[in-house]
Amino acid sequence: MLFHDETIDGLISQNDSVDAFIHLIYNDFCGNLNILDISPDDKCLIEEFIKVTNDHGLDYPQFNELLLLLNQKRISEGFFHFLFNDRLSNIEDLKNGIISFRGFAFLSFGQFFNAFEHLRNLTLTQLQERLKPFSTPRHQIEHSFKTRHDKVLKIKRIDKSLVYYNGFITKEHYTREAKLLKQFLEERRSLGDYGVSPIDLEKEYNIIGKDIELTEKTAKQNTDIYLTWDFLDIYISTSMRQSWEFRETYEFIDNLFSSSALSDLNLRYFDPTQSLCLNRIDKGLIEGLMLKRASCNIYMVQEFDTMGKDSELAATLAQGKPVIAYVPQIQDLKQFNNKIIGYPLDYHYHRCIEMQTQSKALDKDYEKEMISNGCDASLVDDFITLYLEHRDKYPFSLYRKDREIFLNRYDNFSQLCTAISIFSKHMYDKRAKTLKSIHPLSVQIHLESGVANGILVVRDPDTCSKLLRKILLNDLEFQTEYVGKKPNGVWALTETISGCPFRVVTENRRLTNSFWNFYLNS
Repeated sequence: MLFHDETIDGLISQNDSVDAFIHLIYNDFCGNLNILDISPDDKCLIEEFIKVTNDHGLDYPQFNELLLLLNQKRISEGFFHFLFNDRLSNIEDLKNGIISFRGFAFLSFGQFFNAFEHLRNLTLTQLQERLKPFSTPRHQIEHSFKTRHDKVLKIKRIDKSLVYYNGFITKEHYTREAKLLKQFLEERRSLGDYGVSPIDLEKEYNIIGKDIELTEKTAKQNTDIYLTWDFLDIYISTSMRQSWEFRETYEFIDNLFSSSALSDLNLRYFDPTQSLCLNRIDKGLIEGLMLKRASCNIYMVQEFDTMGKDSELAATLAQGKPVIAYVPQIQDLKQFNNKIIGYPLDYHYHRCIEMQTQSKALDKDYEKEMISNGCDASLVDDFITLYLEHRDKYPFSLYRKDREIFLNRYDNFSQLCTAISIFSKHMYDKRAKTLKSIHPLSVQIHLESGVANGILVVRDPDTCSKLLRKILLNDLEFQTEYVGKKPNGVWALTETISGCPFRVVTENRRLTNSFWNFYLNS
């Protein structure tokens, strides 16, 4: 772990201010909130300590002499070694050690005022144990990942084109449409305008039925294999109802874990596109078990966020474990447009419905971009009307030519996709901003310790893989920042890759006093 704190870095000027030095020890290190009244004679002695520190450094007994001079409690040799190694060489070493202490106080205690009291008498071994998992050296963790034994039972990968058949809603769609097709055949109803005979349609639905059966069998076997693994590193929280959601989840997971940042770590992760459980109770128990066992949760922000996915995020933070929220970032509208133009009609219908209800909540830049690209509300309204007419007449949404037949009757599809791309871009940007800096529940409490844990937001798979590696290897870098105006602000331990607060400490004294009086005693 690497910690930075610009406030402490700039606290003692080149003039070696005595008052700043006292503040550094008394407030920032020992965690005292009240101002210490130091006599002029004592300030002269402290000034001598500053000079000796800069000229010759301080060892363990001399540092304790400084603490006693400031009427503070002494620390153990193990605590001194943990922060300063064998000797303090100068004031910079002192500041760096205190910055490190405050970083660990953030991570493990969620406050400063009694972290010093908890740690000051511990041996080095006891300190390393108390501050786990954050105190474990990176090289030690990396070695343990790379030397893991191989899995005996490996997941049998379901192809991206078939993972959609692993969904409950897919099966419901198939059952409903196959039943309707049977009625068409029995009544000898014509589908001449549809461009295919009912017999050809029946053959295709028979193939779909067999694919669903085979996919379900493989996914259930994969679930049994997940249950045999003796460890699990990452859980993926996602909402998958429609075919494009399965596809996007598959692509994200595949890109993430094949990246160079993670490929050498022999990671084990729960891939929801490859797993199936046929009753909701077992599914809930299995996913709860995976959340308990995994070290980290990746929360995929999608079109719709569900209670299940949000509960998994909250449950992870409540265990004191990190959550990475992946929010797609659309930088190239043309590229995104080319991607979604091949999606099923249901995708465009769902997005249009969302545009009708959510567009007003977006900023003025959204409206300007829509206008500059020649997109207006009538484009969306017209598509919805035509889509509903089409679906009423031709209810076979799983048929591979369904989209092609509709587009023969609709001329503005490319422009509609442009409108959807613009909406998706602004919608994802808004949700990323909400998670990163607006929503109060993006910081939640570790139930055991009371530490406030924040979500880390990333916008692309490459950044996600780099951040995940640093989380798993205890290699994160943090900047301590003060947010708001004193004395009513908060201290935030901001993770540098995501720019998000990973831990927070409020300066509201009444809240702090009440919280820690009640929380741990409860």
